[in-house]
Amino acid sequence: TAVCYVGTDVSANFQKALLGIELIMLFVFSITALVKVYGGHGIPGSMHPSLSWLNPFGGSFTTLNQALLLMLFIYWGWDTTVSVNEETANQRHTPGLAAVLSTLVLLVTYVIVTTAAISFAGTGATGTGLANPANSGDVLSVLGHGAFGTSGFGTFMTRMLLLMVLSSAAASTQTTILPTARTSLSMAAYRSIPSVFAKIHPRFRTPSVSTLTMGAISIVLYVGLNYVSGGNIIADSVSALGWFIAFYYGLTGFACTWYYRRQLRASAQDLWLKGILPTAGGLMLFGALGFSIYYDWNAN
Repeated sequence: TAVCYVGTDVSANFQKALLGIELIMLFVFSITALVKVYGGHGIPGSMHPSLSWLNPFGGSFTTLNQALLLMLFIYWGWDTTVSVNEETANQRHTPGLAAVLSTLVLLVTYVIVTTAAISFAGTGATGTGLANPANSGDVLSVLGHGAFGTSGFGTFMTRMLLLMVLSSAAASTQTTILPTARTSLSMAAYRSIPSVFAKIHPRFRTPSVSTLTMGAISIVLYVGLNYVSGGNIIADSVSALGWFIAFYYGLTGFACTWYYRRQLRASAQDLWLKGILPTAGGLMLFGALGFSIYYDWNAN
């Protein structure tokens, strides 16, 4: 909250440092794991990657739908640049470009790391297998020791992987507070909520009341929900937040088409980018949301 309060520049630089640690360690782990697998120095259960792993229709429709909601949770927060467009240089192009590049970086990172993890650890339910319930709460620690070894340097690299998890959590808290504070600022500017939320700090030029309020609400909700859930807040949040993210991302797709409705006939590009694709995305997300609600409602 403090970092978000003192300015977007500070938040951006802090994110660069955290993201740099994460990406470097993830790619070092992935390369090390894949080199060991292809070099014949993997661990029991290791296997070569297969293109069939990338087939989204390889499982049941229920599994695909659950994966869609998990994908939304994974992507959520990487679109923060769009929320701070008014505080960005070249605000007509930079936020959108940053959002697209962020999506590509996220996609490439997850595909490489997931492929490396499955290839190196395997999907067995024993030992270092990813299906082993004993490892589900600390996969990177187990894989880190397997990939880097247990020597002094190997232990150091494994702990760097764990540091990456901590830095990712810190970065995620910022991407929760920043966009919600800007959303409440916009809502206050249009008088849908009290105007005090539109107050701008004279020095830091950030929405001071909105940032502090969203930070405080986040703290209260996390502490309270973590206590009530008995420490299972992360798993429960992934399931619950997937619904809300699917709803408002889907609604954004429909809103995009409606907002640009008068431009859809200008060119084929406008029709696809401002009409067909946003609407298709909205329909897909609302479909996933509806099926998930039905499935969870009838879980028994």
